[in-house]
Amino acid sequence: IKIMLRGESVPSALYLVTEWPKLGEQAGDAALDVWLTAHPETRLVVIDTLAKMRGARGKNGNIYDEDYEAIVKLKTVADNHQGCVLIIHHVRKGACDDPLEMVSGSFGITGGLDTVLVLLRERCDIDGSLFVVGRDVDDDNNNDYRRQDWEARHPRPEYAPKPKEPSNAPITD
Repeated sequence: IKIMLRGESVPSALYLVTEWPKLGEQAGDAALDVWLTAHPETRLVVIDTLAKMRGARGKNGNIYDEDYEAIVKLKTVADNHQGCVLIIHHVRKGACDDPLEMVSGSFGITGGLDTVLVLLRERCDIDGSLFVVGRDVDDDNNNDYRRQDWEARHPRPEYAPKPKEPSNAPITD
C-alpha cells in the first residue's frame, strides 16, 4: 500500500482487517453485515482468500452445496448493502479449455457468483489473460476469452517479478 500511495496519506475510508470470523459456525457473514451497516459508505469488500473465510467442510457434506452456500452467504450480504464483495480464490494447476474449470473447488463457487474473473498466466510471468463472465457481461464480446486482452498502460517496475536465481549457482564467500 505504501508503494501505491507514493507517500500520500492512507484514505480515511480505507479499512484493512486481517482477522475475521469464518463463515458458518463463527457467523462471519453476519459480522460482515453488522460492519457494513455501521459503515454504509463502503462499496467494496475484498476477501483474500476464500479459504481463510469459509468454515471447514462437513465430513459427509456435498461439495457443490457447501461451495455454493459459502458464496451465497457473501453475495447476500453484498446485495443487501448494494456493494461488491470481491473474493480472491485460487485456480487449479492443470490446464483446462474453459477458464471456469480453472477455479479450484466445485462449480458451486462459480455458480453462486454474479461475475467471475479468472487471471490466466504462468507463475512469475507479467503477461496474462483476463477471462470475465457474468450476469452483467456482454457475452457477444466474450465468447473467445483469448481475445479479451488487457495491458498495463503504466507498468510499474516495483511490481515486476524479481529475476530467479539459478538453482545451480556456485556459492561464493
